[in-house]
Amino acid sequence: MHNDKSIPSSVAAFFPDAQVVHPKSIKSGKALDKIDQIAFLVPDMDAAIDKLGLLFGWRPFYVVLVENEAIYRGVPTKYKLKLAFCQVGALEIELQQVVEGETPHREQLETSGPGFFHMRLISEDMNDDLSHLKAQGVNRIWEYQVDGQVLNSYTDSQLTVGFRTELIAARDQVAIMKAKEAEGF
Repeated sequence: MHNDKSIPSSVAAFFPDAQVVHPKSIKSGKALDKIDQIAFLVPDMDAAIDKLGLLFGWRPFYVVLVENEAIYRGVPTKYKLKLAFCQVGALEIELQQVVEGETPHREQLETSGPGFFHMRLISEDMNDDLSHLKAQGVNRIWEYQVDGQVLNSYTDSQLTVGFRTELIAARDQVAIMKAKEAEGF
């Protein structure tokens, strides 16, 4: 077993003879490391829920139909999405089905089909975090606002790291967690 503290125990357990290799230079930016959700695009919500329940026992999913407005690539747009949420340990699983509207969801379905859509990060300072990402070449492409305040934002990080990210304001995440606690999650 490795004594090197830089190797997670889950890795050392499976690869006890692995050689530790570090790059010469590790660049480090701002820590956006509070992950609370992963989301998947699905063409058929009911079929996806049934399959995930059968394969992994993920239940219950709570399904909502959302009809709203957002800003997509700088242009106000109306959309309708069917969303399903299931708590799996500390992580929330979200399924997303496009009903209508021009959205990043539809864009991904048309370019690469259903599957992994985004990883959601909790932002303590939305403006600062979005500015940090922009400085790294990652731009916001979708955002939902209330009274001029950005509550959540999708980025085009898939162009840089291979997957999209969503940022949600921490103050809103606190409200979400309180609601979950009240519902017994």
